[in-house]
Amino acid sequence: MLQNNDKAQGSCENKLAVTSQVRLSFASTYYTMAQALGIQKLQDFIRGSPSLTTSHAPIWLLGVKYETTAPGQDGPDQSVLDSVTEDFQSIIWMSYRKAFAPLGSSELTTDAGWGCTLRSGQMLLAQGLQQHCVGRAWRRHPDTRLPEALSRLLRWFWDDPSPQYPFSIHNLCAAGRPHGVKAGEWLGPWVLCHTLEAVMKKMEPASLNVHVHVVSQPGGAVPVLYTASFKAFFKAPDTGEESAGGSGSAEGRRPQPAVIVLLPLLLGLGKVNERYIPQLQRVLTWPQSIGIVGGRPSSSLYFVGCQDDQVIYLDPHQAQQTQEQAGDSSTYWGQTIRMMPLANIDPSLAIAFYCRTLDDGMDLLQRLSQLEAQSKGAPLVSIIEGHTAPDWQESHDPQSGEEEAAGDWEML
Repeated sequence: MLQNNDKAQGSCENKLAVTSQVRLSFASTYYTMAQALGIQKLQDFIRGSPSLTTSHAPIWLLGVKYETTAPGQDGPDQSVLDSVTEDFQSIIWMSYRKAFAPLGSSELTTDAGWGCTLRSGQMLLAQGLQQHCVGRAWRRHPDTRLPEALSRLLRWFWDDPSPQYPFSIHNLCAAGRPHGVKAGEWLGPWVLCHTLEAVMKKMEPASLNVHVHVVSQPGGAVPVLYTASFKAFFKAPDTGEESAGGSGSAEGRRPQPAVIVLLPLLLGLGKVNERYIPQLQRVLTWPQSIGIVGGRPSSSLYFVGCQDDQVIYLDPHQAQQTQEQAGDSSTYWGQTIRMMPLANIDPSLAIAFYCRTLDDGMDLLQRLSQLEAQSKGAPLVSIIEGHTAPDWQESHDPQSGEEEAAGDWEML
């Protein structure tokens, strides 16, 4: 599945400094005790996490709208809230893991305390691939067996250095090494996005045809998406024809090309600039949305929806045992819906979109263009017609060994 495994077992890199070993040992102990003592629930209570039932505003979850209050009703419709919960619990959840194979010479066997951004990135990537494999309308029922395509997808994320598990934390570290990924150290959205792009370039399963495209500019400038180069990603294999319609392919045929767009952004210093908040709310309502990797300072979260000025998220900060038994997917589904004010998120984040067809892509370009026109000089991204990206914007080959300068994106 990986063209070059890059010796993932030894890629993440030198032995950790004594201070880092002590810090990570403390973090691992903390998250193990936190899970045993239910500290997460206590933190939710202290922070006053709002409930879906406290607002009558619509709920948006990965581009799907839920009207919580029917005409003539005083309170939220419980059946709608149940549908929201079912949808939320059908989103793949990744978290810290422990007791996996050592991460190269670092000898780490857990990512507790440092791997939250990678776990958030795994969730974002898994959501795009889940929609690619089974569609956005799929819902999980605990007493029903998962579709084979989804079971296979989950296995790709098992934490093992083997190339059979291309999205394991071992192989993410290997693919992200040229971009600054180091086991045991925090990283930010810019590094994460280029790591996800690199790992997808290495992957060649026969049943998958998804291109990950990172849109970024050096120095934190407004990223530019060139329509000509973006459109070219939807060329069908071999034929050179564009996949201009349809949402799937006949069984046994290779799926039409799809594109995941990643936008690593820095939207302020210390906190998100207020001018960007309405734009973030809007992109979470679009049908192409597969969420945002963001969070609090040094604490990454995966935002999947919004209600009013609150964002809905999955939290990777729970240390679970490494997956060992095939067929058991119970640890990959979140149960608790958590929310926080959008204004309180860290300004360093990454927005993601999934476009199944060229039609989806052109619709996304139109939405981004409209958003840019209404941004009052502060767009999330700039759309340029009829040009291709200059050489310096083209993605670097992770095999080249060049280090990517993370700059302000290094720490989340």
